[in-house]
Amino acid sequence: MQVRECSEQDALSLWAAIPEFAESADSAKQKCAERLPGRKPVFLAAFDGNAPAGFAIAYERDNDNSLYVWMTGVLPGYRRKGALTALMNHVEEYARKQGHAKLKIRTRNERREMLSFLVAEGYDVLSVEARANTKDSRINLEKTF
Repeated sequence: MQVRECSEQDALSLWAAIPEFAESADSAKQKCAERLPGRKPVFLAAFDGNAPAGFAIAYERDNDNSLYVWMTGVLPGYRRKGALTALMNHVEEYARKQGHAKLKIRTRNERREMLSFLVAEGYDVLSVEARANTKDSRINLEKTF
């Protein structure tokens, strides 16, 4: 897998293709328009040859020398084939080059594969934002390097 920076539109197209997100590219674009103004986002895409496999969007959110990984997803056909590992390694490398000392990410309790991946990759659980339906609870994680 190769990872490279991509356009916002390329990342949004991949976002819209992730079944768990169930959103159109227009809906994803609206979320970016609400969240990203005034921030310095980086849009990344993973490729298997010329075929897109996944994406990540990260930006500076907190004033604590961290980079926040806001959205990431891998197309079903590329799961368990190294796309997420390649994306997250690239995000970490990017963060280091930008002078950050840690990555932050949030996932839902129902995303067990993502949660397992993050813990295995050295992320620490910082907090849990409980919801009435525990599967919807958010888990905040951080990796310091």
